[in-house]
Amino acid sequence: MILTLVKRHMRIFFRDRMTVFFALLSPLILFLLYTFFLGTQQVQNIQRALPYASSAHIHYFVNSWLFASIIMITTLTSGLVSLGTFVNDRASGRFQDFLVAPLSRAQMICGYLLSAFCTSLLMSTIIFIFSQVYIVLTGGKLLSWQHAAVAYGIVMLLCLTFAAISSFVVTFIKTYGAFSAFNTILGTAVGFLAGAYIMADSLPKSVLDFMNLLPFNQGGALLRGPFTDQALQLLAGNRSTVIKDMRRNFSITPVFAGHILQPVVIVAVFIVLIVVFTTLGSWRIGKNIK
Repeated sequence: MILTLVKRHMRIFFRDRMTVFFALLSPLILFLLYTFFLGTQQVQNIQRALPYASSAHIHYFVNSWLFASIIMITTLTSGLVSLGTFVNDRASGRFQDFLVAPLSRAQMICGYLLSAFCTSLLMSTIIFIFSQVYIVLTGGKLLSWQHAAVAYGIVMLLCLTFAAISSFVVTFIKTYGAFSAFNTILGTAVGFLAGAYIMADSLPKSVLDFMNLLPFNQGGALLRGPFTDQALQLLAGNRSTVIKDMRRNFSITPVFAGHILQPVVIVAVFIVLIVVFTTLGSWRIGKNIK
């Protein structure tokens, strides 16, 4: 029965083209901004800082960094938007139909949680594949299988984390109109909070510390690591000092209060977030099913 619910929720999500569009709106805006404006600015900044670097290597790095940010945002927005089904079911009174069916509350809760994760993972996988095609067509290289495996594992972790957090947040939203407004605001803000629009070296230290505490920037940093590693080695010519500076300036290595947030620490934090918010989300969803 849980799989039937998951299929039902995912079918509702993918059947509505506008819902799918809004799930990809923030990643699309980021992609267009870099294609027509920010990308050129980033390339010029790197050219001034690293005059010995080739244009091909610079574009390879910028595109790799960009798509890591886009995929991170997709793991959040697609899972969140798919939970609009829960908001709509509650607002329309459809829970009453479910309660008279041979379904337990636990099955209903799992249906919403798993559909959010599966939808997020599917959408992120599509963007992941597209990113590799785009990078190769623009002169870059495919991720090595080691980097691809690490990156995809991080994508799965982010999908789980943001689906869990979203499952808790949406239980406080009563109407689909309010949900749409919230999704639009969050989708707009997450790009800035993840450091996708403004470089770390241009921000005040207090602001940067705040951003680096948020799961958006931490998740982006995790994904930018394997996504940009090959390009960064070529760009910096294996100069360790340059690599270190680039990783900090482009939020690949987040720093809080002067201390580097190591990937293993971020992963541990995300696992705790998954456990905590899955528990809270399940409790809140079950409380709202009546």
